[in-house]
Amino acid sequence: MARKEGNMPTRDELEQMLAQQVGQTFLDQLQQHRQLFPHTQLHLDLPTDLGTAVLSKLLTMLMCAEMDAFLGYERYVHTTSGQAPERNYRNGFYWREVITNNGPLKVAYPRDRLGKFASVILPKGVRDISHLQDKLLELAALGSSTRKMSIIVRSLLGVQVSHEYVHRVLERFVQQVRLWQQSNLSGRSFPFLFLDCTFVPIRDTANTAIKRPLYVVMGIDDNGHKAILDFDFLGNKETLDGWKQMLNRLCARGLTAPYFVCSDGVVGLNKVIASFFPQAHHQRCIVHLVRNSLDYITNQQRAAWCQDLKAVYRAADEDSARAALASLEHKWQGTATPAVALIKLRFNSTILPLLSLPPHIRQVVYTTNAIEAVNSSLQNVLPQGSFKSTGSVLSMLYLRVCKVLEPR
Repeated sequence: MARKEGNMPTRDELEQMLAQQVGQTFLDQLQQHRQLFPHTQLHLDLPTDLGTAVLSKLLTMLMCAEMDAFLGYERYVHTTSGQAPERNYRNGFYWREVITNNGPLKVAYPRDRLGKFASVILPKGVRDISHLQDKLLELAALGSSTRKMSIIVRSLLGVQVSHEYVHRVLERFVQQVRLWQQSNLSGRSFPFLFLDCTFVPIRDTANTAIKRPLYVVMGIDDNGHKAILDFDFLGNKETLDGWKQMLNRLCARGLTAPYFVCSDGVVGLNKVIASFFPQAHHQRCIVHLVRNSLDYITNQQRAAWCQDLKAVYRAADEDSARAALASLEHKWQGTATPAVALIKLRFNSTILPLLSLPPHIRQVVYTTNAIEAVNSSLQNVLPQGSFKSTGSVLSMLYLRVCKVLEPR
């Protein structure tokens, strides 16, 4: 049974999410510590400074938990088990310098009297831990609210982090997002280009949540691979000026003219696309046309209407399509006159251009489902509620693109 929205995730759900993000070995080590010492609550008092000291304390805390599991007893617990030569004890710490994404970092590494302890989290001889830092940041982009992110960290690691901390960590990635938005596209060919907007609630200066459009541009290269080329907030409403800014940016980065551009039915967008890519074939989304026509169809008639309309836009050629349109008009005129009028009005501009394309090209451009699937994936990582700034949203989406979408 699905968990209701707003309920706390169970421990099993939290562990599964963490295992996917930071690795099963890391999770097994913490689980071993939890089984040995079920009443122990690991705790890290994070300073207000969000610099390297935070990561240094976090790594030391985790390695101390590993030491507890390795020795079989907690710190400050006196034990007399075993023969004297075989007894092992904690023996303080020594400093190790490691490399992170933010430069060198000194970490207090726990050691034992016999020198047998080896950390799984930070193995001996390993100096570059930037990959671990990346995984900790992936944990912040699981797709929950900033408050739930802090709950996940506290429940599994016992680390007390506030939702403000998570928010500020995400804000630090804004600069990386901007560098990605300025990356050079020269030498890359995208015959297919898809344009669409998805809406995200952002709090304005009056602390009122408004849904702002996120402009998203996706391309399909010569090998059939999808790539997110750019996304950004460019105003409070979806406008032609916003799309002009987005296409201007892409052209400035060296984007070559595509052969096909697919978009929804924003009025005037076809002229904007023609001004940038005069030789490109622009195809408006057929699925949007079908959805618009359903506004004039009753729920009981929808299945039959969609089936009859499908014969129009999936016809083999223009003659077959016009015959199917005439049949549609004859059957539905009077029952759904406004819907028929809409299809007749859009036939020349939306359906007829599609029929001039080869069948394998039609399958790609007749709908914006390709980019809407991407938008859906981006929305999955955005928690319910509104955001304080566009910076944290762009950072979360950038992590989603880099860690989830691009590998696919």
